[in-house]
Amino acid sequence: MGSTSSGKFNDYPPSGEKKGGSGGSQGGAASDGCAQDLSNLQLDEVGRSAYFLALSALPNAGTAISLRGTLLGPRLSIDTQGGESIGFLPTEYNHLVVCMKKGFTYSGEVTSSSQKPIPSVRINLRHSAP
Repeated sequence: MGSTSSGKFNDYPPSGEKKGGSGGSQGGAASDGCAQDLSNLQLDEVGRSAYFLALSALPNAGTAISLRGTLLGPRLSIDTQGGESIGFLPTEYNHLVVCMKKGFTYSGEVTSSSQKPIPSVRINLRHSAP
């Protein structure tokens, strides 16, 4: 039996290109996704993060966080103010690499965290234009 996958890697745009979006708007930050704020976003691989491995705990709601300006391996890391990774952004947000090269920065706070049934962290992230 065959796969039902589309065979497309929509979450991984080619290096240096912005992720295609819907709508036919003109160029600029609004159409390339750089000026987006992310709400209640669940992070990936929280249980493997440097923060969780070091403390066996998760950051509390309200903890200040930021998007690391460089990749951690091949992924976009969300860090505490102390620089410890608490998890990765889902790959659908990989286009933010291009945004950071344009000078955008992203910061916010933890909205919730839970260790059960698996370690999970949700965040709000706001953009800051160059």
